[in-house]
Amino acid sequence: MSQDSDSNAAAPQVKNKKVTKSSPTHFLAVQINNQEIIQKLANIQNEIKQKLPVLEKVMVLPSKSHVTLFVMHLPNENDIEKAKEVLSSFEKFPESLQFTVQNINNFGKNVVFADINKDNDDFNKLKTLRNDLKNHFEENGLNVSGKQEFQPHLTIMKISKAAKKYQKKLKYKIPEESWIKYKEDEINFGVERVDTIQLNSMSGTNEDGTYYFVEKEVKLKNDL
Repeated sequence: MSQDSDSNAAAPQVKNKKVTKSSPTHFLAVQINNQEIIQKLANIQNEIKQKLPVLEKVMVLPSKSHVTLFVMHLPNENDIEKAKEVLSSFEKFPESLQFTVQNINNFGKNVVFADINKDNDDFNKLKTLRNDLKNHFEENGLNVSGKQEFQPHLTIMKISKAAKKYQKKLKYKIPEESWIKYKEDEINFGVERVDTIQLNSMSGTNEDGTYYFVEKEVKLKNDL
């Protein structure tokens, strides 16, 4: 069961971002609200910045932490409105849902992230929800893209976030010595209870810039 709302009344603060014909513009996500998780991400970033200050340029604000379910191309207001309606019409939300954030991992030399525990029923329920939502959007004619394999994570650093001059300074990679010790440790960030599913804009933020602009938010009836 779910309830939905257009959660951001104010207009989005739009960033200057080049959008090609088929570039993703929006994404479906679970926002991280557990302050324990957010604080532990911030602590790791602060430790890394103390040793290599330039890496602040590739860091994602902990307050923006989320799990992306999938991305989509919504080039105009009509498509955005349709996506909002499709999200509102989804009827397969579970009664309860949560997942555990633990350990550090990486995608090559370009992205460092906090991982999601995939060895339990919680992940299977999250994956099922994601697949059901993706199918629902596709069946309603929306331009959904992304890999078939679901790889949920919370991004800590990504090289593409930095301006070109900083990417060049870093030789287009995040130095392994800045994060490898965290990958070698076992880190339990905490458990995130899923209360809402959001349709977010990639190019806009909320008024204070601490999170993405939320086009639509659907609340789950979470009994956990």
